[in-house]
Formats: sequence, C-alpha cells, structure tokens
Amino acid sequence: MEQEDYRRFDCNPLHVQSALAETEAAVPAKIGSATLDPLPLPTHVMEAVESVTSPPMVEDGVSPDHFVQILAAVLDQRRLIVASPIAPLSILGWVFSAVPFSLRPRLSVSAGLKFALSRPCELNVIEPDQGQTERSTRGHDIEWSDLASPPPVQKAPHGTWLRLIRRWWSEARLTDIDWLISRLDFDVDTEQLERIAQICEDLDLAQVADDERKERISDCYATYHCLNPVETELVQHFLVMVTPEEKDTAPADRAGNAPAVTEHAQHVPAGTLGGQFGVRTRKRV
Repeated sequence: MEQEDYRRFDCNPLHVQSALAETEAAVPAKIGSATLDPLPLPTHVMEAVESVTSPPMVEDGVSPDHFVQILAAVLDQRRLIVASPIAPLSILGWVFSAVPFSLRPRLSVSAGLKFALSRPCELNVIEPDQGQTERSTRGHDIEWSDLASPPPVQKAPHGTWLRLIRRWWSEARLTDIDWLISRLDFDVDTEQLERIAQICEDLDLAQVADDERKERISDCYATYHCLNPVETELVQHFLVMVTPEEKDTAPADRAGNAPAVTEHAQHVPAGTLGGQFGVRTRKRV
C-alpha cells in the first residue's frame, strides 16, 4: 500500500484489514500470482472499528503497567513479543490507539501468527504457548511480555508521556487519548511528547488546584514558547480555563522552558480535553 493511501486509514493496519474484509474483491482472482491487481478500499469502515481500538480493561487481565511496557517498546523501536490471553487483534488495536499518527508508518507488527525470527516485526502479539517462543528468542535482542504475569518495572525516556497515557487509560479517558493522538499527525520526537504531556498534566492539575497554585502555573504558560500547533492549542485552552478574563489567551512568542510545576493530579475529573474542547475528530489526508 502506498504511503498516501495508508494515511487515509490513519496508518492503522486494523482499519485496512476491516476495509479488506468488507471488499468483495478482496479474494484475489489469480491464485498463486506474484502480484495482485489494485484493490479499491472503502474508508467509511474506519468508524466501525473504533470499538476495536479501545483498550481492554483491568478485569480482562491487562494492567496499566502492561500497557506502558508495550507502548514504551513501540516508541523506542525495540523488538517485543507479547503473549496475550486476549485476542491479539484487540491488543494491537489498543496499542495503535496510543501511538502518534506520525510514528505509525514505520511500525511493523504481527498479530496471531506464530513468531519467526526471520519476520522482522517490531511488535509481535501471539497466543500463549508452553514457553517455546520465549526459549527460541533467548540470546537475541528481543524483549518478552506475558500479559498473564505482573509486568516488570521499567524506566523509559518517555516518562511523562507514558505516565499521562497510563493515568488516562486507568481513568477510562479514551476520548481524551483519541483527541490528543489525532492531532499528533506531524513529525514528533521524544522531547515534544514530553512537553505536550506536561501541559496536559498541568491542565489536569489546574482542575483541582487552589487559586494560588493555578496562578503560579498560569504564569509559567503566559510566556511559554510553543514548538508545534498542539502545544499552542493546549496552552491557549489552559490560559482561557484558568483566568479567562485576565490572561491573554495567546502564549508569548519567545523562548521559554517547560513549566516548573511537575506534580500531576492523581484524581481528576474525566474529559479535561475531549469534554471541554467538545470534539473527537481524526484528520485524514
């Protein structure tokens, strides 16, 4: 699939698979041919698969820490095998729901297939076996995650971003995750993810902070230098929310460091972003 066509499906292989399943011509006419004829795919099926991309809940056996472990490996481009008692496609959809659009095209995945060292996939979601797969990968630079076991404690360079996504996932704030991910359709690096996550954490903190702390946080953002459209949108929303009649809603265009306030709220009202912005959109090209 050409890159431009893949973007029409949010660079999500599950959306492509659903379109293939709906297309009657999906079965190739020439069995055994080395090439396939061009196949038109409908994009309207993307809305029908939104439920697939919702992460499984804790009662399904997947904890937020499992989620963070998988997402950290994906962001770091480390090869990972996930043994999942839950349907592999469900796990795959859950992972893609939290990966920024711009990082999806380079992600190679496999779901429901027997693992093979010769298949160069970064993320492999398999059904549990008797340990054969784990033993076969020893000595190779491949990590292992068993969703039926407690996840290991890991440190990652995407600390603030992973902490934010973990908390939102725990609070079932899937709309907020979807809203944020849908806007990250530009080239985004680790530093930008950290900055964006910090703004979101301060937005949540401002929901429960007293007036003095709100004022202190808002002062940090009054002269904040935004590096991308998402930061600009979040900071403008923050300033309007904190002091709508006193603060200029546009952050100053001059150099500034990340806000000094790093504490994040443990219990905050759901829907800070999606609920207050009132939108849940995906940008398609």
